[in-house]
Amino acid sequence: MLALSKPGYSTICSEILTHYINQNIFFDEITMPSHGPHMKSERAMLESYKVVLGVIGSDCHVVGNRILDRFLSNAGIEVVNLGVMVSQEEFMLAAQAENADAILVSSIYGHGEIDCQGLRELCQENGIGDLLLYVGGNLVIGKKDWKDVESLFLEMGYDRVFAPNMDLANAVCVLKDDIDMQRISRLGHNSTRRHAPIAAVI
Repeated sequence: MLALSKPGYSTICSEILTHYINQNIFFDEITMPSHGPHMKSERAMLESYKVVLGVIGSDCHVVGNRILDRFLSNAGIEVVNLGVMVSQEEFMLAAQAENADAILVSSIYGHGEIDCQGLRELCQENGIGDLLLYVGGNLVIGKKDWKDVESLFLEMGYDRVFAPNMDLANAVCVLKDDIDMQRISRLGHNSTRRHAPIAAVI
């Protein structure tokens, strides 16, 4: 296991990321399993998907952000990547400007409970209250039961909450299905956006 305190850790992380990309691990020819009620032919008829991605608060962990960006892009999702140390206002403004389908927030340093509180309300105050909000990572400090962590962030208004060991392919399928259902709802199909919590396999 790599020790975070050892010199050159950032360099090692960069080398690991470069290795993944060079070896095409996770990224090339991603095959999405069928998920939910939508068939691929139906999905092909829908518009492209666009998300705003970033690491919230004072968190400067960048490696996971780059991996997510590359994975989502190769899965056919347009990514507006704000990078690290992103404020709630920056997420909101980018989502407005880009007419995004969702905001994907990550937090690795354990302060997500503080940094993520209020983003739903901020979106509501600025006319995008029904935007999909995803959050994932090491969201709290210390070891807590994941169900309690998930419940905490669902109560904050996030639609999906993912643990650090999530399965990216599954998360992408869930994201696309959520966006599809959101679009159907906006077309006036009297259906409200309610999600049963999914098992976190990140």
